[in-house]
Amino acid sequence: MKMTIDEFFGYLATTNGWSLHRDKIRIYANRESGIPTERHCPITAVCHKLTGKRFHPNDYSKAAASIGMGPWTATLITLGADNSPIPSDELHRDLSDEVSLIRQRLFHVLELSDQSSTTTHPTHQQEKAVHETAV
Repeated sequence: MKMTIDEFFGYLATTNGWSLHRDKIRIYANRESGIPTERHCPITAVCHKLTGKRFHPNDYSKAAASIGMGPWTATLITLGADNSPIPSDELHRDLSDEVSLIRQRLFHVLELSDQSSTTTHPTHQQEKAVHETAV
């Protein structure tokens, strides 16, 4: 089983309860008591939804492997979800562009508002380019 980035975003769209926590996209899951006790990043949330396995957000690569997502795709999604700084030099420009598009797509799919990002959504061509490089 190999999960594409489009399949991932499809599963992610079925989750709710997302918010920004120190500029990172996170969901807080409730246990039976109704107290939010468990924090997930987008990848660990989809993994939990599909497999029932729980991973700490720092273990996103293990969660990604559990759902058949490749390591490069998982890294791009995590960089976008965590708003990780990327060097702005020529060498990293393409990576920075890809991560920015993924972050915009995360905000769009999860219907979040990001005060620090633009409100425009990626074009179909831009999303296609991210999909082709991330798979």
